[in-house]
Amino acid sequence: ALLPVVQVPAPSAQGSRPLTPPVPATLQCCICENPFEQQDMAYCPAYQGAICSLCCSLDSRCMDNCKPDGRLANHLEHWLKPWLHAAFFQPIGRRLVRFFSLFLTANTFSAALLGLVYFHMVPDTGPGIDLLQQTLTMLFFVMLIILGVICWLYLLASESREVAQQESTRQTSRLMLEIEAHNKTDRQLQNAKDLAERANEAKSRYLSGISHELRTPLQAILGYAQILGQRDEIPLRSREAIQIIKRSGEHLADLIEGLLDISKIEAGRLEIYRNHVKLPELVEQMIQMFRTMAMEKGIVFTCHVHNKLPEIVTTDEKRLRQILINLLSNAIKYTQQGSVEFHVRYRNQVAEFSVVDTGIGINEKDLLRILDPFERVRGPDAPNVPGTGLGLTIVRLLTDIMGGELDIQSKPGSGSCFKVSLMMSRSTEPMLLTPPQRHIEGYAGDRKVIMVVDDDPIHRGLMAELLPPIGFSLLESPDALDCLEVVNTVAPDLFLIDVSMPGMDGLTLAARLRALGCTQPIIMISADAQELHSNLKGIDDHNAYLVKPINLQQLLEKIGGLLSLTWIHKSQDGDDADTLTQIPLTDLTALADHELARELITCAELGYKRGVENKLDEMTQKGLINEPARRYLKSLVAVMQFNQIVRSFHKLKPTLPDTPATGDNMSDAES
Repeated sequence: ALLPVVQVPAPSAQGSRPLTPPVPATLQCCICENPFEQQDMAYCPAYQGAICSLCCSLDSRCMDNCKPDGRLANHLEHWLKPWLHAAFFQPIGRRLVRFFSLFLTANTFSAALLGLVYFHMVPDTGPGIDLLQQTLTMLFFVMLIILGVICWLYLLASESREVAQQESTRQTSRLMLEIEAHNKTDRQLQNAKDLAERANEAKSRYLSGISHELRTPLQAILGYAQILGQRDEIPLRSREAIQIIKRSGEHLADLIEGLLDISKIEAGRLEIYRNHVKLPELVEQMIQMFRTMAMEKGIVFTCHVHNKLPEIVTTDEKRLRQILINLLSNAIKYTQQGSVEFHVRYRNQVAEFSVVDTGIGINEKDLLRILDPFERVRGPDAPNVPGTGLGLTIVRLLTDIMGGELDIQSKPGSGSCFKVSLMMSRSTEPMLLTPPQRHIEGYAGDRKVIMVVDDDPIHRGLMAELLPPIGFSLLESPDALDCLEVVNTVAPDLFLIDVSMPGMDGLTLAARLRALGCTQPIIMISADAQELHSNLKGIDDHNAYLVKPINLQQLLEKIGGLLSLTWIHKSQDGDDADTLTQIPLTDLTALADHELARELITCAELGYKRGVENKLDEMTQKGLINEPARRYLKSLVAVMQFNQIVRSFHKLKPTLPDTPATGDNMSDAES
């Protein structure tokens, strides 16, 4: 059982390397963990390692596995096999042989001891000798019985110890195998976890990349739609088409934001803000937004506000809007006939929003599955509706993050009820009103020079359509090197730099400009919504960071703030939003009893857009309303503000509330 000694051959005369690796001079004992020379170590099959001589001699649990044929019992059995019957070597026979061997050995020792006593105590008289012999003989037989019992108990204890040791060894072996199996499973789980993490990272990179590719053309779509929507020479029908393009682009941008929100939530990077929100106005916006969508499908959309809503609550307006839009849009999309009810309750600082529909319903087994990303209700009765399967996922994740609760109750064929409860504390602080955005025509002061650095010619063309008409001089550079050459001869007042460019990126260019002594404001523009620039060096080299698609009005306000410009807004004569002061409201009030006005009010109360437009055209042809009033009412029709149209005709006796009617008895205008 000694470990083999490997002799390391000496190198040859030519200096060639030995064929066998060098052997360590010492080995560590697997029991006492002390180093010993290799000649003093042996391999222990019980512990499966090197063991020193001291540990080998002291250990009694191994049952001499290294020398199974070297024990005395084995040698005795081998010697007795030619003389005894084979039955003696069966399990029972072995036990009897061991017992009698032990019993004979013990009694031989007892007889020898009593004989020694007899020879030392031999009396001189005959009666004394007989008495001593009788006493020792009786003592021998008594000892015979006692030693028999002791030998049998010892034999049983020895066998029990051996059986326990064997069982312990077997269980230890099984435990080692189980530990090895657990280690193997743990390695497989770790590999699966690493694979899942890599797949998740790949998914995040893919979403980030695809959003980058989508935001670049989306910037051009929304940008040109905003520019064309502000031009007065665009006819009304084309203006409506432009608004459709703009809303479709914004919807696509919301879908991209939904994809990125899931990645942010999974990574734990989603931020929740506490804004002051006008809850009644938000509910009214939801009604106006989805009433037309429901009418186009021929279903009834109603809203029931069961409690008086506070004017201002504290919550994240963007996330709350996302939750309500996803719930209402899903309910209308999956309802082919019947109705969709929107219930709003507010009590004890908790707002409860319920969306009840009469759609196809959801099976109980699918209630949890539809909350997973990209999962949708599929079945023979399920309509084929557009969507990505992320709406309810976003609702669940946002509700959990905002500390709310989502409850789903559904019955196949009868409809569903989605209920969201959110904590919204009532705010008593006055809310700062944001002035309405007005079209910018120019600015006061000297002409400013803006340099646009972007490798995308479409984005440079968009800036060329936006900035020069306002009064800016525009310089364009397709890359960073061209920009560095231009700034040697021209000093722009502001830089608009794209982050992702071939060669030198925008952040590096901003750092180079600062190193050259350029102190002009720098606005970084990127399609990377993850804002990875915050983890890079030189984040203080730019003054602002905007993510595509950019709202052009906000871009101009950012430019004006950095350059301290005084904007010149469009005059009130051409501004539809300001024609209210020029509208003869007394004439509209006087027209409230006219037949065409009553028909127009009826169409407005029903939410019939085409009917309101036709009646406005008839009233204009007959000279009942002037051009400013027609343009104002047309602007209200374009944004579906039918309540405001009715209030314009009833200015002296308002009959419609600003918020939806409370309880179940709501007005027809809100149906």
